[in-house]
Order: sequence, then structure tokens, then C-alpha cells
Amino acid sequence: MVCLILTTLKYLIEDYTIAELSRDPSKHLLKREIIQSYLDIVNKNTETIATQLLISLKEVFQERLILDDKNTYLLAIEAKATYRVRPGTANYLLPLEWGLTLHPIYCFPYIPASSIKGALRSTLYLHFYEWLNNGGQSSMEDAERRAEELAEIFFGSSDDYRAFMSRVVAFDAIPIEPGVGNNYVVGDVLTPIYAEAKDELSTNPKPILGLSIAEGTKFYFVLKVNAGEIWEEIKDNVLFKEYLGLENKNDNEAPEYIAKFVAALMLKVFREVGLGGKTTRGYGYFTPISIKMRSGDANGR
Repeated sequence: MVCLILTTLKYLIEDYTIAELSRDPSKHLLKREIIQSYLDIVNKNTETIATQLLISLKEVFQERLILDDKNTYLLAIEAKATYRVRPGTANYLLPLEWGLTLHPIYCFPYIPASSIKGALRSTLYLHFYEWLNNGGQSSMEDAERRAEELAEIFFGSSDDYRAFMSRVVAFDAIPIEPGVGNNYVVGDVLTPIYAEAKDELSTNPKPILGLSIAEGTKFYFVLKVNAGEIWEEIKDNVLFKEYLGLENKNDNEAPEYIAKFVAALMLKVFREVGLGGKTTRGYGYFTPISIKMRSGDANGR
């Protein structure tokens, strides 16, 4: 399937460009028409393929995706957007101040794997750093060094001298059920009031039009955790094992606990960190609905 959304809208966009260049007041009406047409096409397209794609993903998760060994785990998490979500603003061809990233092949709104892994990494780093400081176990500089070391064990390093891949692999999160109003994507508006204002009497609200994933949209998240490799890296580190609650775990027990730790880390991202932009305004948070875990020697648990 090739994304045809912008092709479908190209004549409206051309009219808008002409109106913009000629300073024609009708450009505002054209912008609204473009936004509405865009929303109709995206929501209909997403509704058409979301169910089929979810069936395929679940089949892959349960049966077809071959895991490396018994200490490799897959986590499948369904979560619902608590409020709206803004994963990216890329859509430079639309006449909007901020757009929304669509999947390059299927043309539905999605949350890129890179955003998910980045949120997980920063959450682990900050949580471990705070744990060290609150326990008085390290100086600030030492806490930063140790937190970076643990984050690299889980999520890899790009250092030229010791680069290695992430042991936690995130997949793109896809929408599987619409949100409020039976929509996946909705028009949105931000209204800066105090931009360049000297006082309360000189405010000049200017609405900024854009797009967001609708509140209540349900997403399907998948993570792969090479827990055996992580355990081999930390099994001799007393501090890391204490933080992860692995002090009394052996080689058979520890990998499953590490996979469960990653699942708990993902829940922390959902509830406290958020995904995408404008998280300080309530965007990007999720309510978890279900978590399933499968290891290399089991169909699911």
C-alpha cells in the first residue's frame, strides 16, 4: 500500500498555496477544508486496516516470531491514550503550524520505535540516578556515571570505541481501536496568549491549528528483551542487582525478572513520562489495559 493522502489533497493544497501567495482571505477557509478532508481520509484509512493489522501482529507475537532462546522475551502491551498524543510534527506539505507523523507505508498515526526506546532509556537513567542519590550511595558525578552504564547495558551504546546494540528492542506502536468520537486523529489547536505581551492588557491570542491522536485511542506496543544477555552483564555487579531486585536470583530466575522490570519501566513511561510532545500539557500519557509476556520456550504467560 502506498500513502496517497497528500496526493488526494494536492489540488486543495495548490489552491491554498496560491491564496497564501496572493494574500487572499479565502486561505483560512481552504485551510479548514484541507484539515477536514485530511482527517476524514486518515481516520477512514486507519479504520480499514487497523483490525487486519492487529490480527497479523497477534499471530506473529504468539506463533511466528522465533525468539533466540528461552531467556529472550516478548512483551505485548495494550494501552489507551489518557488524553491526546502528539508523536512527531512531520507533515511539512500541509498548511499547518504543526502536523502529525503518519506511518510511511500504511498511512496511519503511530508512535515510532525510536521514541519508545528513548523514553524507556531516559526513564531508567533518571530513576536509577534518583535511587542512588536518595540512598546516599554515590556522589552526583558517580551516580551519573553508573546510571549511564546501566542504561547502556539495557539500551546499547553509540560510542565509537565500544558501540553495541540495544538489548531491549522496541517496535513501532500501532493504533488498534479509535478514541473519542470514533476517531484516530482529531484537529487540535494551541492558543498562545502571552507571546510578546508586555502586560495582561496587551495579550493577543493567536490560535495555532494542528493535528493530534484522539483521546482514548488504543495502541498495541511490542518490546523484545534479551534478558539473558542483560543478566550476563550485571550478574557480578552488586549495586545493579540490588537496584533490580536480583540479589537472590540465579541464572534460571533472573532473566524473567529482568523482562518484568522492563514491563514495569514501560508502565512508568505510560503514567509518569509520556510519549511524544507537549507532555507537560497532559499529552502523551497512557492507561495500560493488558500485558502479555512470552519467552523463547513458551507460547505465552
